[in-house]
Amino acid sequence: MGQNRCHTGIPFFTKGDEEWINSRTGGEANFQIFTALRMRQQTQLSDSPHIPAHGANGDLGVLPSRGITKAFLDAFHQSFLRLVFPVVDYTLFQETIAAAYEASDALSSPKQTAAKVCVLAFISMVGVLFHGKLSFLPAMDWDACYHAARSFLPNMLDEATLENLQTVLMLYLRQRYIGHSESSVILHSIACRMAFILGGNTYTETQAFRNEITNQERQIRHIRLLFWHCYIFDKDIALRTGQPPFISDMNCDLTLPKGYVETQFVPPLPGHHVSSSYYADESLVPFLPGELRLSMLKHKTYELLYSTKALAKLNSEIIRAILELDDELESWRLSIPKVVRPALSVSDVKQALSELPIQHRMQNIVLHLEYHYLVVTIHRAGARCIADDSDKSSTHVTDPPW
Repeated sequence: MGQNRCHTGIPFFTKGDEEWINSRTGGEANFQIFTALRMRQQTQLSDSPHIPAHGANGDLGVLPSRGITKAFLDAFHQSFLRLVFPVVDYTLFQETIAAAYEASDALSSPKQTAAKVCVLAFISMVGVLFHGKLSFLPAMDWDACYHAARSFLPNMLDEATLENLQTVLMLYLRQRYIGHSESSVILHSIACRMAFILGGNTYTETQAFRNEITNQERQIRHIRLLFWHCYIFDKDIALRTGQPPFISDMNCDLTLPKGYVETQFVPPLPGHHVSSSYYADESLVPFLPGELRLSMLKHKTYELLYSTKALAKLNSEIIRAILELDDELESWRLSIPKVVRPALSVSDVKQALSELPIQHRMQNIVLHLEYHYLVVTIHRAGARCIADDSDKSSTHVTDPPW
């Protein structure tokens, strides 16, 4: 890849790179297909048939009926995705639905409007996550739901509430999923600030997931889960764009959720079920869209190798940091159960993915990608040392031997 084959921190392939990859793989990879696939997905989303609008209240007229919204909530709650993206709490979100559909002769109150916007954000997110997978749910215009919720974003900036944080985070997830990286980063920054205002960066001990909790404890626990979403995505964005993270570890209590380490790699179901009533069991600990300890290592990688301060380091300091991070990454890798542990090479994979439960299959793929990406990111910083040595060699003039 050369010394700094990056654009705003993201590696890209030149024609020569593509030819090199094809020569090593024995294939003819079409690198334009990634753009084509994203364009096709966006077209499919835009062309989706939609159910009739419910009521009329400005842009909120696309709000579906209460029954349909509840059906989407139940489907999400009974799906594998709710453990990966626990962005809504089933009990709390039913309160949001009740507020959104409360009968009102006059214009909606700010609270009711916020609830409606939150519901639309949820529908737009679930729509793209479930796209074409749950045929028993009615087709909707997911784009219309997104744009209706997005149009109320300025109103949400007046106050940081649990509902507003959920709304912004779900809009972010929707944009990230369909590949709209620029708009998603802006939404992410807003979500991070709201999470801090609500105290999500601090740790408050609550009951384990299997125990009964009060409504206040439920809110505190859910805000903390939303903060963890922000944290995971923040470290990914920093490494993949080269932009500084919005969340500093120095300002956070990074105590892991209760039961996270013990249950993170224990599948709730042995089979390949994407949807099951068993997933609705609230004793299950969400394992989130990323491995939290690996996200902490990503933050350290950025701080030691790619921050503004790191770019001024001596070569010896860079090499020392690379060795330190390499050791920590290997310690992390060895701490992962063998069934999902990232292999040092593809040839080391011992079990076919098709034989694994859906959770292990997903974790196996994601952890392999994340691990090898971080290995490359850590060692890519060493190219700066090579570049410095090359510059010094080219400017150093030696006396001729005669």
